[in-house]
Amino acid sequence: MMALRWWFFIVLILGINSLISAQQKGISFPIVFDGADRNLQKHNVDVSLLDITDFIAVSIRLEGKGINNQVVGFNLNTQKKKYILKPFHDQEYDENVFVSELIYLQPEEAGIWQITLDISDVLPFEKKLEGFVRIFIPESRNYYKSSAKLKPDVLSRECKCPQPDYTPRSNWGSNFHLNSGIYQPPATYTTVTHLIVHHSAGTNTSSNWKGVVASIFDFHVNTNKWQDVGYNWLIDPNGIIYEGRGGGDNVRGAHMCGYNNNTMGICVLGNFEIVEPSAQTLLALEKLLAYKACKEDISPVGSSNIVSHTGHMHHISGHKQGCAPNYTACPGQFLFTKLETLRIDTKGIIENECAEISANVEFPIESSSFIFPNPVENTFCISKGDLINVIDIHGVDVTSRVLKVENNCVEISDLPSGLYFVQVYFKDKIEIEKILKL
Repeated sequence: MMALRWWFFIVLILGINSLISAQQKGISFPIVFDGADRNLQKHNVDVSLLDITDFIAVSIRLEGKGINNQVVGFNLNTQKKKYILKPFHDQEYDENVFVSELIYLQPEEAGIWQITLDISDVLPFEKKLEGFVRIFIPESRNYYKSSAKLKPDVLSRECKCPQPDYTPRSNWGSNFHLNSGIYQPPATYTTVTHLIVHHSAGTNTSSNWKGVVASIFDFHVNTNKWQDVGYNWLIDPNGIIYEGRGGGDNVRGAHMCGYNNNTMGICVLGNFEIVEPSAQTLLALEKLLAYKACKEDISPVGSSNIVSHTGHMHHISGHKQGCAPNYTACPGQFLFTKLETLRIDTKGIIENECAEISANVEFPIESSSFIFPNPVENTFCISKGDLINVIDIHGVDVTSRVLKVENNCVEISDLPSGLYFVQVYFKDKIEIEKILKL
């Protein structure tokens, strides 16, 4: 089958004044393709190289009657590398819209880009297409150096699996002035029966995962035209969990080929078609799955009916298991093959670790901020008196350990980095706090 090949150029001119707008909302502009007019189109965009320290996120959207994944393809060539922009794997099918995946370029790749558009000859010449390239430059702040707010632990009366700490929208979404509310109301809620695991299919390395989360939000809202980020939760390779779609618990997301009722979507950052997920990621994923499965009385190893392409799915499933065959490879082969182990491990956490937490608590539990500093590097202190001279500390990859309190302070320099659940024993009660060990 013959194909038409049209070219257009994006020229990135170095400058300083555009930095703030680029960080806050990215850079976008329209491109109009008309089959009757094959003239080259050039667009100048002012982007600063001076303060682009992390990455440049790029995506493309094309609209026109009859456009779909089978007749459209894009290539992007920088002066250093060539990229093929495949269709976005979480895009809900629309024969009149093509959305590319989100790709990540290094700061030094800013310059003259050449983007090639291939259109099959099944698309008549007289049809007009509307498209644009979306560019997003993140705020350059690393999570571990930021003052991220840790969510206090709240133990449900029905289930004793604690909700893992997470980085809230107000932290990673500071570019967008996000808070606990959703981006564009109203929120839609659903009864969650199935927990769906995704991968972002994007970059596997970053010094700014918070910025990667922000770029996914920008991509979903400004390229996909969704009302908010599609996933309920996201997890980076360090095991840090990020609050996704706004609106609170059981808000319905947009992440599984149009079948989003009764689901919660978790996106693991990385491309697991080519790499293995990290141990920290898998542990955080298990803790999040255990919390939600326990809270909603979902059997982690069970299955049941759900409105999807297959109509019946494991309660913990990969994205592709609810879609038409070959629609997507998400969550990638190296994560997908671990799902059965994740189901069993999640069941074990609920039956053993969460039950142990419940059995160890003999006094009323209060949750408050009485540990400082938090996050902590080597030593944290407790700002209340009447302490018994020991605490219990439990982490996602560290079994429960009793530590001695000296002068109201505790030394944890020998513990690996990660999130920990701390039980502090007072004379008349136990108080619980979460800490982040750097």
